[in-house]
Amino acid sequence: MNEAKYEKSDFILKWLALFGSVAAFIWGMYEYHENTAREFKKPFLEQQIKTCQDVTTLVAQVARIENNTKRAEQVDNLSILYFSRAALFLTDEALREFRGFIDLVISCENKEKINECHYLNMGGYQFNVARACRNDLIRSWNHDMELLKKDIGEPMSW
Repeated sequence: MNEAKYEKSDFILKWLALFGSVAAFIWGMYEYHENTAREFKKPFLEQQIKTCQDVTTLVAQVARIENNTKRAEQVDNLSILYFSRAALFLTDEALREFRGFIDLVISCENKEKINECHYLNMGGYQFNVARACRNDLIRSWNHDMELLKKDIGEPMSW
């Protein structure tokens, strides 16, 4: 190999190494930034999923109470959760559905077990709260799994 050819290949190799190093550095910085953002959001996202679990569990328990008066006794528990953790970690859509359920429980206290006040029909309202929480989690986590990325549009109505 002659000297000119050697110098040319050496020059090309050094530039390739330089470009590779710069690309690796940029990729590392990008990954560091993404990981830092993920770790920063992690406590909030964990609390958000725990709040959704607590909200949907409490709503399901209250919805299954057959007696309207006994169900209305749970309004304090529902309101405490609504004004504390739910207000901190859920968006307006989930809070609106949760508030609608609380208002239903309050309005059904002195009504007969008919229509939406019947405990078997309250499942639709419970389902709306769960759907709204699910949509909140999907949007917050930016999850792109095929089954979860589609938003649920219209909530159920009776």
